[in-house]
Amino acid sequence: MQGSENVAFLAPTFVQKFSAARVTDRRAAVCPKEGAHGLRMGRRSEKIKGRKDAQNAQRTKVFARIGKMITMAAKAGGPDVIANKALADAIDTAKAASFPKDTMEKAIARATSVDQADFKESSFEAYGHGGTGIYIDVLTDNTNRASADIRTALNKSKLKIASPGSVAFNFDRKGVIQVIAGSVTDADELLLAAIDAGAEECELDDNDDSVYRVITEPANLTPARKALETNGYAVDIAQLEMVPKALVTVSEDDMERNLHGVDMLQSLEDVDGVYMNATTA
Repeated sequence: MQGSENVAFLAPTFVQKFSAARVTDRRAAVCPKEGAHGLRMGRRSEKIKGRKDAQNAQRTKVFARIGKMITMAAKAGGPDVIANKALADAIDTAKAASFPKDTMEKAIARATSVDQADFKESSFEAYGHGGTGIYIDVLTDNTNRASADIRTALNKSKLKIASPGSVAFNFDRKGVIQVIAGSVTDADELLLAAIDAGAEECELDDNDDSVYRVITEPANLTPARKALETNGYAVDIAQLEMVPKALVTVSEDDMERNLHGVDMLQSLEDVDGVYMNATTA
C-alpha cells in the first residue's frame, strides 16, 4: 500500500499495523512510523487541504456530537449525573476530549427546554464513485431535515443512496483512541501499554505524525482510554468509529469526486461521521 491514499473521516486512515494477537516479541513490537500513506476523510492531501484544517474539522464534529449526546442523555434521564449513568458517561467522554465546561452546562440546560426535540441516532449508506462504499452516522433532532439534507448532498455530488445493510457490512464499529505523539517517548512502550489495556492495534498515520491511533473493541474504548491516561499518555480524542474491513482501489479522479461529496456531507448539521473504504493506487 506504499504511496496509496486511504480514507476515513473522523478516523485517520489505515497504515501499517501491528495486531495485539501477532505480537510475540516485546522487544520488536512497535507502533510503526513508516508504512502506507494515509489520508483522513475531510483531509485530501497537503496540496488540497492542510493538516490543521482537517484536525479542526474533526474536533468540531466531535464536539458537536458530544454536545448532542449530553443533551440527549439529560433529556432522557434528568440532569443528575449520579442517578443518570448515560449522562455521566457522556460527561466523562466530554472531559476526555477537553470539551468546554460552559458548553457542557448549556447542553444540559437545553434538555429542559420545551422546544428541544428528542435526538435520534441513525445512519445512511451510499455508493461512491469507483465502487466505493460510504457510511454516514447521524444524530439529529429532526429526522426529516437530516434525510432531506443528506439526499440533496448525495444527489449534488452524484453519489447514490444505498439500501440499509448494503454498505455497512464493509465496516466494523471500533473504538479509536488518538494519542498525542508528543506524550510518547517510546513507541514500543505505547504498543505494550495499549495491548495491556486490551487494544487490538496501534498505528500512526504516515501523513500526520502528531497522533497515534489505538484500536479497540467498542466495549473496551473507555477502559483502554483510562488505562493509557493512567500510564501518562495524552489522549486527544476517544470515540466509536466505523473502520473499513478492506479498501477499494479507485482512480484519482474518482477519489476527488468522492471527497467532494464527503465534504458536502460533513458540512451538514446532523451528520456526525462519514466513512469511506477507498484508496488510490
